[in-house]
Amino acid sequence: MRSIKKNSVSLVKTLAELSLIKKSQAINEEIFQNLKKMLKIGMSEKEIALKIKDMALNKNCENLAFEPIIAINKNSVTPHHKNTNKKLKKGDMILIDMGVKYKGYCSDMTRMIFTKNPTKEQKNIYNLVLEAQKTAIAKIKLGLKCSKLDKIARIIIKKAGFEKNFEHGLGHGVGLEIHQSPKISQKSKDVLKENDVITIEPGIYLPNKFGIRIEDMAIVTKNGCEIITKIPKLLEESIIRI
Repeated sequence: MRSIKKNSVSLVKTLAELSLIKKSQAINEEIFQNLKKMLKIGMSEKEIALKIKDMALNKNCENLAFEPIIAINKNSVTPHHKNTNKKLKKGDMILIDMGVKYKGYCSDMTRMIFTKNPTKEQKNIYNLVLEAQKTAIAKIKLGLKCSKLDKIARIIIKKAGFEKNFEHGLGHGVGLEIHQSPKISQKSKDVLKENDVITIEPGIYLPNKFGIRIEDMAIVTKNGCEIITKIPKLLEESIIRI
């Protein structure tokens, strides 16, 4: 989750471009899966981010799409967290927001990792964020106002009493830049077009506790959308043992 640039580029994606974006995300996911196996007690946020970059370069990516966000425990409360020397301890939770740049095209994904069974509060917030994301994804269609798509997810979070804890827009376009139009937010004037590549990334951030964000990429199609993020996101699939 990073600040969105103003006047960002909006381009209709060709099939060749869509293929490259899918490849970029496939590499991103392979790195994430490898990273999960590498996580060890004592690794810092900065060290984890560096491992992501090293693996990306080893997989013929020219760079990362952006500096990864590695937010351990309370650091996950800040949507635009800057990595620190905070070290991973047994039982910690981690928010990982990452993407690579492959042949010029970006990818973007956020997943949560729990190194012990989540608390009741963490479970409730996680499942609420997931419900908001899945509901919004199901409503994606050509011509839909991006402000309305944002509202679909926001209403679910608002009804649960966490409206003030959803501090950013629902998503953004992705392509040659990590942030392009369409901008999916409350004040957006954009509408969804065929072959737009967008992120759907609701989040809830509880001060002095933790933040939860789940982010997938989707291609807008004639019949709805194609989700190109394949990493599992059910809560039980987000728990690892280290």
